[in-house]
Amino acid sequence: MTLSDFNTLYYTWHYKDSTVPKHAQPRTPFKEGSANELTRTIIAFFKMKGIEAWRQASEGRFIKGREYTDWKGMKKEEKGMYIPRSKKAKGSADISVTIPPLGRRLEVEVKYGKDRQSDDQKDFQKRIEAMGGIYMIAKTWDDFYGQITKYVK
Repeated sequence: MTLSDFNTLYYTWHYKDSTVPKHAQPRTPFKEGSANELTRTIIAFFKMKGIEAWRQASEGRFIKGREYTDWKGMKKEEKGMYIPRSKKAKGSADISVTIPPLGRRLEVEVKYGKDRQSDDQKDFQKRIEAMGGIYMIAKTWDDFYGQITKYVK
């Protein structure tokens, strides 16, 4: 299945019970132009199949400080805050999936362009596979779809 085929299939499924006319249905096409777009597409695939899948974020993030106006009318901003990365989820894959009917664990690591697996990610892969789980690396939609057809009909 090509990405274009998936777009058509997904939106047909998504709006199957909708009373909204076809020409008025909002459609944001799925792409593979970045790691975020490919991740969004893969999660939508699992959603369409009725399979529980979620994105795992283990990286740190910065929360911007609140902006306010002081008593003189000057615009100011409070100091922001950095939330460090999770130490327990170090090396975890981008997408976690529970495959029915037995609840087998599948981890999907999305690598785009010249991205490569870190040592922590390789270690995480070994641990998942040692417990009987499935770990796959998806670089493109075609790459992902070729691998997933072994596990999901």
